[in-house]
Amino acid sequence: MAGRRLDVDSIGESYEVFAESVLSRIATLTRIGTKQDFGTDTYCQPRVVIGARMEAVTELCLLQVKGGSSPLVYGGVDGAGQWKGYEFDWLKNLWAPLYLATVDTQYQRIDLFSLWPIWWVIWQCGTPFRINLSWREANVSEYTYSHPISEPANGSAGIGDGHIWSIDLGPPLLRLTHQNLNDDSIRNQAVEIFRHWIRVDRQTVARFHAGVPFVEASHTWVTNQMPGVRQELLVMFNSPGMNIERLAKALAPVILALGAHLQHQGNPDVFRLIPILEWLESNCYGNLITPQLLQNLSRAQRENVGPAAYL
Repeated sequence: MAGRRLDVDSIGESYEVFAESVLSRIATLTRIGTKQDFGTDTYCQPRVVIGARMEAVTELCLLQVKGGSSPLVYGGVDGAGQWKGYEFDWLKNLWAPLYLATVDTQYQRIDLFSLWPIWWVIWQCGTPFRINLSWREANVSEYTYSHPISEPANGSAGIGDGHIWSIDLGPPLLRLTHQNLNDDSIRNQAVEIFRHWIRVDRQTVARFHAGVPFVEASHTWVTNQMPGVRQELLVMFNSPGMNIERLAKALAPVILALGAHLQHQGNPDVFRLIPILEWLESNCYGNLITPQLLQNLSRAQRENVGPAAYL
């Protein structure tokens, strides 16, 4: 309406502007206009010093900005009682890790949280009915990761997995203020911590798209410090054939590259890969090049010559 607008729009805008003012001191940010915002407020790339008066950008991530006590929920039902499953479709199609940036009501600080547990939940249940996310204050002692919990949702039978999942994100990986970023050493350390989390989390996203239900993540951490102990999480599916084709097709290029390297280097350990290559080919999981590698290795093994004999 001309001359008027809901005050909530201005409040949300002010939170995003403040977040940008703080985070732009350690990263290059590209804000997404309101009309183009489908769930992400900002594209973010940490900036690193590469020489005298030179810097570059590194790993890409996505930011969702929340201010005050605003909650973060995915799925559930809207005001008309319709399930918002499209929010999970959106999450599953992301190709960069997603982070929550919270702004306090006094506009004094930014807290950053990794949303990697969302993908861990999706691996466990397929598509949740709803995910509720909560978080904690910055910590000065070591925090240990808390596994998501679920409970049946009333009236949600047949909608997603029918459960509400609660994710405790723990304390922020970074708490940033204009004051602490005036210290060069703190600013540089913040960049390295952020980059570390992004590097780990983007593997989770990449493996999700490859169909590999394996997650690496921080198990313990302290705000504004490099994470300590890491953890590895794996999901197994009991239904015969479930996820096998995706895993096999993700494995085939890796086995091909490993086998070709060992073959060209004359390493006889490559012969150990023959049964795997045979299994891939017999199930039509290989690619255009795996048959040739299998043929050359099998011939070299039969003739008792080195693996590099037939390249």
